[in-house]
Amino acid sequence: MYRTLKTPFRASYTTIGKLFDIRRLSGTIWND
Repeated sequence: MYRTLKTPFRASYTTIGKLFDIRRLSGTIWND
């Protein structure tokens, strides 16, 4: 969490987006 604060907001935002994408992919796998 603190690591993202040091990085620019744009970078942290893209990282969060990637995490959500992975979460979505894992969610579909678990559902199947």
